[in-house]
Formats: sequence, structure tokens, C-alpha cells
Amino acid sequence: MSGGYFGVMEAVSKGAKMAGGHVIGVTTDQIGLQFNVQPNRYLDETVNYADLRDRLLHMVEHADGYLAMPGGIGTLHEIAETWELMRIGGVPRRPLVCYGPMWEEVISIMEGSPYLGDGYHGMITIAQDVQRVIEAFSSPS
Repeated sequence: MSGGYFGVMEAVSKGAKMAGGHVIGVTTDQIGLQFNVQPNRYLDETVNYADLRDRLLHMVEHADGYLAMPGGIGTLHEIAETWELMRIGGVPRRPLVCYGPMWEEVISIMEGSPYLGDGYHGMITIAQDVQRVIEAFSSPS
């Protein structure tokens, strides 16, 4: 399952499709209609929401784990929302992996913040290579 559009989302969809997976794209009118983009061609199923909040909540609630690739504010928002929902028990704790050096810096700053209370630390795995990603998803939660 991915956001269902272009870029990394399309690459994930293509890879999953080539591996024989059932590919789900979770889309939103706030992106599709506003920016005139279509879901990518590798999807077997599309789940569409009117707004970004409901789209994100669907992805967080229905995933077996989370992989964040390098991205922008939207990706940062997805990481933060997932992190917080796992911390408070809104969703079960599952693997949350951030791939790439940019996330190591961002997450390190957040975890070192005096404003972050108990319960936040150690929930995110930073991976710099594919093997570490695989290990993070293979380890029991």
C-alpha cells in the first residue's frame, strides 16, 4: 500500500506488482483533483478519500509496517502522525523505518529534544541500506 501516485509511490507499486503482490493505492481528492494527477498504472485497487487526513489515517491503521523514504513535509507529517499514534496506543506498534541520511538527522534532533517525553524513544529504525530495512521488518515487533 502506498499513496498511489507518482515518484517513489509509483516505484513501490511497480515493484510490488512485479513481485506478484496485490497493489493498493490510497489517494485523495486534495491531491488528485487539485494537482490534476492520476493514480499510477500499477495499482490493483484504489481507495480514495476526500481529504489528506482521512487518507493518512487509512494508511496508518491498515499497514503492517511503515517505510518512509526521503521526502518533504508530507512525509514528515506521515512519520510524526504514525509515531504519535503508536506511542499513545492509537494503533499497535509496528515497524517504523526511515530510510536515508536525512531522516537520521531529523529523528535524532527530535529524539534529543527536551520537549519529547517518555515513550517516544526507540520506536523508529533508521536504515541506510536495503539490508537494514529488511532486518527491521523481519524482527519481531
